[in-house]
Amino acid sequence: MFKNALSILAVLVFSMSAFAKGGTVVGDGGHSVICSFEDGATTIELFDVVQARDRFQFGVFDTAIFWDTDQSIEMILRNLATLDLGHAQEALRESVTRAQAMSGLVTEYETLPYTQDVITYDRLPAGCELKQLGITREGPDRIGVSVLKSDWQRLDDPHKAVFLLHEALHFQIRDPEAVRQIIGYVIAPVFFQMQNRAVVEKIFATGQSVMWDEFVH
Repeated sequence: MFKNALSILAVLVFSMSAFAKGGTVVGDGGHSVICSFEDGATTIELFDVVQARDRFQFGVFDTAIFWDTDQSIEMILRNLATLDLGHAQEALRESVTRAQAMSGLVTEYETLPYTQDVITYDRLPAGCELKQLGITREGPDRIGVSVLKSDWQRLDDPHKAVFLLHEALHFQIRDPEAVRQIIGYVIAPVFFQMQNRAVVEKIFATGQSVMWDEFVH
């Protein structure tokens, strides 16, 4: 029933049909980090999660407390409702609501269209690489989320929820680093969120990222 409600919301908000190859790419597209090990095993996580864990130096994402993608987004919304973030509170709520609607608009592809989005991160662990996971396009009357099928199907639902929130945030903030900093804040423990409310308000007010050491942790 919950997923049906979200699907109806998606139609009402975005009037979405099939993913259109035309339209404007919104933001930088989401990235995953794929790590390979000597025993042949591989892991996949969102770059946002990996970077936040690296920069903040503690666990930022307890996936054990989440369920499917839609419920994960709903829990993020509930958690944010307990914070007093001023203008940023409403901006975050808007992005989470958009992410909820976008959850029914994901189309899986064997390959992704070419984009000029190239990012690097020299702090990745050995054996790990960045890979584009998806892109979001916005047209005059529609929006479409394209993801790389092989990697999307390996992600757990909480990571999918965070990817959708990443893409939704780009409708308000174009700076990719700023978006990842907000994501890191959203998935961090409550004590961290309480300590860094002013930092997130600043990011939303300016639309720009801050130095990572401005976060108290």
